[in-house]
Amino acid sequence: MGVLSYFIFLKMLLMFNTFLFVLNLCFIVIPQVTNRPETTNGSFVGLELLYGTGYFTDTILYYGYYTNNTWTIWKNPGSNNSHINIPYNMPIAYLYTIGTSFFITCIILVHCLSKAFGESYRVGSGYRGLAVKMFSFWDFKVTQKKSIVLNHEDISTQLKVSLAELNFRAAHLSLSQWFANLSVHFLGWLLSLGSAAGCAAGVYFYSEKMLEDYSGNILQGISEKQAELSLLTLPVLVSAINFVMPYIYNLIGLLETYDFPQQRIYVSITRNLFLKMSIIAMLCFHWIKGNTSTIKGISCWETFVGQELYRLVVVDFIFIILETIFGEYIWRVVCIKLLKRKRKPEFDIARNVLDLIYGQTLTW
Repeated sequence: MGVLSYFIFLKMLLMFNTFLFVLNLCFIVIPQVTNRPETTNGSFVGLELLYGTGYFTDTILYYGYYTNNTWTIWKNPGSNNSHINIPYNMPIAYLYTIGTSFFITCIILVHCLSKAFGESYRVGSGYRGLAVKMFSFWDFKVTQKKSIVLNHEDISTQLKVSLAELNFRAAHLSLSQWFANLSVHFLGWLLSLGSAAGCAAGVYFYSEKMLEDYSGNILQGISEKQAELSLLTLPVLVSAINFVMPYIYNLIGLLETYDFPQQRIYVSITRNLFLKMSIIAMLCFHWIKGNTSTIKGISCWETFVGQELYRLVVVDFIFIILETIFGEYIWRVVCIKLLKRKRKPEFDIARNVLDLIYGQTLTW
């Protein structure tokens, strides 16, 4: 069920992004393209796909390209030599399009959450929920042998979880056992939160240093392409942290004792969420605090922030592709072919869900 929920969440994000894309394309991009300002983009060399600079700087990809002009989109001659003109104000269109799209998105999210809560409430808990799982969970439309085995394992896992919950409610821990578990959890959370705060602080100080080095390279007469290469180090550092730290959190989780399997997933999601959100918060503080007007090579603050986000998204996508190929597919082949393990590697729901949320946050 957890893997199914992941792909349902992925489908919902795809629908949201398609809706936002169509709305922005119709009311922002197309009007600006039909009334494009005079710019000098230069030649396309291919590195722009990685850096997000150069040819892409003065294009519809970034906020700094859009103007604050008002155009006439319809001219209709009226009576008595009068003309009826319909203006199109670009700043107002930009504001209303973005505001409307996010307002509708919020309404849909609230509706989905309320619907999911209602379904979970109707299912119930305790012995009634166990009876429902026992007698009503089998899908009789499943006919293939492999699908039957997977469905059987899924129902078996859910029954074990439900029985573990019932047994836990009936069991009582001694004071020493309770204190030992509490101490381990406290140490685990201390290590997790401390490492997340340290990573966020490191990203902030490195971003400040990277900006100073970039400005110094431009002043020293180094070519712009070589100077822009140093800007890639920040997204590489952020992606490397987001790649390594979840595995460290999993190791910490192995030392902890959880009553239910869901608790381990929830704790892992919370720790990874705190890590990613703290890094994004430090980057936002760096962008808002930084005075880019005094840095040579940066003419527009909005465009610079857009380029930073573009590099973060591209490098994060590259890391996900490499992790999928080497960390999941090749490891799966090694486990099945070389190690002869019957049980396949599990799908890390917490890490993959947080990767979706992190990438969506950067995109929005």
